[in-house]
Amino acid sequence: PADSSKIIITINNQHTSNLVFDWTNSIDVENNELTYLFEFELKMVNINNETISYYDGRDLLYPGLIITYSDILENLDQFLSPGGIITWSVDVTDGIDTVYAQEERVIFVIGKYAALAVDGAIIPEEYSLNQNYPNPFNPTTRIQYSLPKAGLVQMSIYTLMGQKIATLVNRNMDAGRYMVIWNGMDDLGNPAGAGVYLYQLRANQYVETRKMVLLK
Repeated sequence: PADSSKIIITINNQHTSNLVFDWTNSIDVENNELTYLFEFELKMVNINNETISYYDGRDLLYPGLIITYSDILENLDQFLSPGGIITWSVDVTDGIDTVYAQEERVIFVIGKYAALAVDGAIIPEEYSLNQNYPNPFNPTTRIQYSLPKAGLVQMSIYTLMGQKIATLVNRNMDAGRYMVIWNGMDDLGNPAGAGVYLYQLRANQYVETRKMVLLK
């Protein structure tokens, strides 16, 4: 990818899009087989403002490497981070001599949502939807909710006019305490404007809606 490029991972493209790493094929003067030393780092900031890095290093033959959006989102979700910065570089060696990349390239990653964190040790006695925190927020906020029973769970974001702009959760879930982080992006990966929004939890017969304020 071009240096300083940006990718936006949404609920619509997480399973269909890939990040393709490619580079110019090198030629050894003695026609020896070449190995490419690929280094990848995803640096994230979690909800506690802690910086966390995920490293990946591989020895590859030409051509390049494909990493799926869902793999990247899985790392964001694991550390409760709505986005991050990827740095990557490729060196090449014939087993004796190595040519090193002159610089790293950077990719900015925006995840539409991250993540579901569950406390499986405690089963709640009733459904609940907490007020988001922080509120007002910019750029991210987290929403906690409790499920006493397993079932289909939907968490959606609406405008005050009732237009649904984002789906944060839409799947079957076990009973437990959960959290989802929203960073103000709609389902198309566009930033929502400043204003008051509604977030709604639907689970079995339970429906609850609360307000939150997005600042710019």
